[in-house]
Amino acid sequence: MSTPALGRFAKYSHTHRTVLIKWVLPLLVIALTWYAYNKGATGSLFYDDLSNLSALTNLETHEAIKVFLFDGSSGPTGRPLALASFLPHAQGWPASHITARQFNFIIHLFNGVLLGWLGYALLTLADQTSPLRSYFIALSAASIWLFSPLLVSTNLILIQRMTSLSALFGLVGLLTYVLGYRLLANHPRTGVTIQLGALALFTALAILSKESGALFPIYALVIEAGIAKSASIAVPMRRLRLGILYLLLIALAIYLIKELPNDLTAQLGHRGFSVLERLRTQPGILWEYIRLAVVPDLTAYGPFHDDVKAANSMWSPLIATSAFIMLTWLALRMRLRSPWLLFAILWFFAGHLIESTTIPLELYFEHRNYIAIFGFFLAISYYALTVPQKYLKLSASALVIYITSLWTVLFMLANIWGNPLEAGENWVRNHPESSRAAMSLSALYYEELGGESTVSRQVLDRAAEACPSCLDVRVQSLLYACGNEETAEISNRFKKLLLDARTGLGTPATLDSIYPLREFANKDQCAPVTLDQIMRLIQSLLDNPAFNSGSFGIHLHYLAALTSYDLGNQEEARRYLAAAERSGTAFNIIGLRVQMLMDQDKVSEAVGFLESKKNPSHISAQTRGYWNEQIDEMIEKVRNAANAGTE
Repeated sequence: MSTPALGRFAKYSHTHRTVLIKWVLPLLVIALTWYAYNKGATGSLFYDDLSNLSALTNLETHEAIKVFLFDGSSGPTGRPLALASFLPHAQGWPASHITARQFNFIIHLFNGVLLGWLGYALLTLADQTSPLRSYFIALSAASIWLFSPLLVSTNLILIQRMTSLSALFGLVGLLTYVLGYRLLANHPRTGVTIQLGALALFTALAILSKESGALFPIYALVIEAGIAKSASIAVPMRRLRLGILYLLLIALAIYLIKELPNDLTAQLGHRGFSVLERLRTQPGILWEYIRLAVVPDLTAYGPFHDDVKAANSMWSPLIATSAFIMLTWLALRMRLRSPWLLFAILWFFAGHLIESTTIPLELYFEHRNYIAIFGFFLAISYYALTVPQKYLKLSASALVIYITSLWTVLFMLANIWGNPLEAGENWVRNHPESSRAAMSLSALYYEELGGESTVSRQVLDRAAEACPSCLDVRVQSLLYACGNEETAEISNRFKKLLLDARTGLGTPATLDSIYPLREFANKDQCAPVTLDQIMRLIQSLLDNPAFNSGSFGIHLHYLAALTSYDLGNQEEARRYLAAAERSGTAFNIIGLRVQMLMDQDKVSEAVGFLESKKNPSHISAQTRGYWNEQIDEMIEKVRNAANAGTE
């Protein structure tokens, strides 16, 4: 073969090898991600899965579907788009949770592709490397993100589809925004219209999946300030874009400030910390997120972090905040030569503006990093693949080894999640003070052992020793003890529970467990616990600041009314019921009021009361029809009961 022919063959071979690599590598990453995550598809349903998706078993009418979609309680918007994505899984629920979880994996894969594309678009926008190198940097960043063990809980906790679906919509809008830069030089108005229109539309869709979707315009602002500015792109209409994005940032800041209570040091009863304590705890938690994102730790990831405590001194927050300031200062010094460290920091902070600031959410959840952590992965990949040529092979090899180690941890972690008992034991061992971990494991053992409760009680009793203020594990353990322990042992359990009821931690599980305890007492199935003693427990909980306000207060007052009614104390029942009604309205509260009126043969008053409850303002317009239908059914039952009584 002649020399020119050899040259053409070499060029042809190199081109096709490059094309092959560019297609095979991403497909391999996608396949490996699916394979690893699919090991966890058989995992458990968790606390929020059950509370948000239980209605899937009863979606037999259009009205019931409307209520499910538009009356969600997960956030201010109700998150109807995210809830709609679960409708295909209603058939056979909850057995369909495996295929539902696999759908989560598909969303995660799409998000990985979008982030890889976004990373490539940002790198070419900054024009600091060749297109081929930019491609491999973006592919590496997307691979790290897809393999990151920190994101496992987002994909294996079923209800966290709200997070990933919101990200899917937001990323489409953000990617369109970045690609729109190409139009600005020759078609500035068209380019800006496409940029802002796509960002607005897909941000709205993201918000209807989860409220943190409101952060995508802030991500766009980070791109404008950190990448687009340094790239010296065409200036036309930039002020308009920046003006709108800064206005949105200011609006978000105003909202967060408005969420601040008058007294920052006041304890949030249902949380166990103040807003000030939350704010000073978050810097340390943010560093922990970064550590777990960059350095995998198989024992640290999981769904249960209710054992994370607020910082009780200023030293830890001061050190964490100072470290962020120093890192940001270093990034500012580097920004003209390389903007990627500054981009990573700003992107990370933008991603935590809602869930890690003033809103009194729980202190720690891994899924809050779902999009926020990508900037660091892009920076790691960039710096690893832009070292001097003589170090490039070594650096690239180290990056491949690092990505492989992440996948290995991901595979092992997903495999643990896919074996519920093994996972439960693992989480209880690593989080001994987590009442949620103990409650979950105890329920798994109870089901696995066919209703035999000895092991379940042991799990809960160990948790109670590690966390004496965890009332929920104490009540649940008492329930398991009913009918399975000696009377003296049950009595001792109840006395300890009553002793700590005024000071224990407030959780929904505590109240949920009192309902079956009341039923046991009504049927004399938990001797020596009586209705009088349960009433004392409820009154003690009402004296506990963690329980006597908000939805907890409504439930407790309703429970008090219900138990007083069981005891035949009508006056006390009416008093507690009135307190519940002042705080909120629900069908169970309405039903008890009607029952009490019917006991007094006040049929017309019962009907009038029900008529007054039509068209309430506290529920969405979409579900008001269903509410009114239920009220009409209750009216019909009242009239039928009255007619039956006169025959």
